[in-house]
Amino acid sequence: MLWFTVSVCNSRVSLGGVPPPETGLWRCSCARPSSRLDDWSEPVQIITAADCGWHSGPWKPCAVDFASGLLVFFSGAYLVPNKGPFPVVFTLGCLELRGHEIPSQIRHK
Repeated sequence: MLWFTVSVCNSRVSLGGVPPPETGLWRCSCARPSSRLDDWSEPVQIITAADCGWHSGPWKPCAVDFASGLLVFFSGAYLVPNKGPFPVVFTLGCLELRGHEIPSQIRHK
């Protein structure tokens, strides 16, 4: 018997001002590829837009399932005011979620 989960990772971005709580990375999953929305788990927020120093407001995610969890690669940026003509530094991050850290509503057996 083969076991796998199909994961989708989406970003909700904010384009100015204080980001609303739904800004960040969201994940949902399905036990098999499906075009039916009912087959997918409810989206679960896995990263917020909180300023972590090296990134705030993550975007452009790419999720990779592996045997014991999930890797999510994402882009980020942070402001560097008064530092030349381009006051933003772009970053690349990786979030690792082990099986026990993945919320139960998005785990499939």
